[in-house]
Amino acid sequence: MYLSQNRYLKKLSKFKMENCKPVQTPLELQPNYDVTKECIVNAKPYRELAGSLMYACLTTRPDICTAVNFYSQFQTDATEVQWVGLKRVLRYLKGTSDLGLWFKGISDVLLLGYADTDFANRPDRKSVTGDLFEMYVDAVCWATNKQQTVALSTTVRVCGPSFSNCRATLAYAIVYRFRY
Repeated sequence: MYLSQNRYLKKLSKFKMENCKPVQTPLELQPNYDVTKECIVNAKPYRELAGSLMYACLTTRPDICTAVNFYSQFQTDATEVQWVGLKRVLRYLKGTSDLGLWFKGISDVLLLGYADTDFANRPDRKSVTGDLFEMYVDAVCWATNKQQTVALSTTVRVCGPSFSNCRATLAYAIVYRFRY
């Protein structure tokens, strides 16, 4: 089974990015945190675009999850810099609109998980953790979370946020196993 949001992504034309130049990544290597300039939240549809991209990232596009998570932090005080960065995600989607999720279910490995963190690479020293869980080699659960506290160990940074997502995936795996 293949899930794609090609038609939904075409509806994002209301943000006037149809003729944009595609980019290779949804997020710059060192995104800008600066919010000292003039706020544009009331002047531009920043929240609407962030919400539209959040829908795409939660359903079939885990590749934009980190970028959407980053720019969603600025929904009350976004500047032109964050607006340009959020539109970069649209530019990335323009070049990758044919991507989606394949569900094949042809593996002996029931559950496999991956986790990564940026190790407090932000001004507030709070880490961002991303994880992805696969069942029979098919992605079934993914998330990007900014941690609420400053973690003092690598184990807490990486494993802590992933455990809650793992519990949900395991519950799904158990139900799936008994159902089929």
